[in-house]
Amino acid sequence: RVDVFIGFQYWRNKFGNVETANFKGTEEKSFLAGFAFHVF
Repeated sequence: RVDVFIGFQYWRNKFGNVETANFKGTEEKSFLAGFAFHVF
């Protein structure tokens, strides 16, 4: 069996930081793609 996948991951304030005028928090944006082979 073969699985193919794509995805997008977005985190805002990943580490719980509070947004202020001087510090905008922490963002992460990631695109994911891949495939997996399953052997029984």
